[in-house]
Amino acid sequence: MLPWAGPQSYQPWIPALDEQFRRIGVTTLASPQRNFKFMVSSHLSAFGIYWYRRDNYLKRKKAFAETGDKKYLTREITLQSPEFEASVKKQFDGRLKESAALHPLAYYLADESSLTCYTDPFDVDWAPEALAGFREWLRKDYGSLDRLNATWNTTFPSWESVVPMTTDEAQKHGNFAP
Repeated sequence: MLPWAGPQSYQPWIPALDEQFRRIGVTTLASPQRNFKFMVSSHLSAFGIYWYRRDNYLKRKKAFAETGDKKYLTREITLQSPEFEASVKKQFDGRLKESAALHPLAYYLADESSLTCYTDPFDVDWAPEALAGFREWLRKDYGSLDRLNATWNTTFPSWESVVPMTTDEAQKHGNFAP
């Protein structure tokens, strides 16, 4: 399955390319006109910080570098928020309806998804919903706050006060669990 393969317009060499695809076992493309099984990208915008849409990400990254304030360690979209889930369902439903007549073999949510901007490292996500989900996961994984504190070598007084360490903090702490 190849989501993107070849130019958007017809070129005289496309039949030769398609023959090579078939020889190596490709059966599915994202282009219905190419005589392969068809898959559809939903192009859900929330799943990536794309190069052409990275300005706000770069501003947050710079602000965190300058201030150290974790309020900048958030995403424009919080994956754990009910609004995000509703938005994804609405976008995906619309995309399904658009392409249903073509009977695609598969749908994929997005292309080149990234929590940061491709391979650009940046600690995310300190949004309240993300931290609540993180704490819930920790409660299930560690079972008790005492166990978490012992493993992390921390002294959090309550689950509500538990926050992850940034990469720099964890390196200085010497324990990457937090």
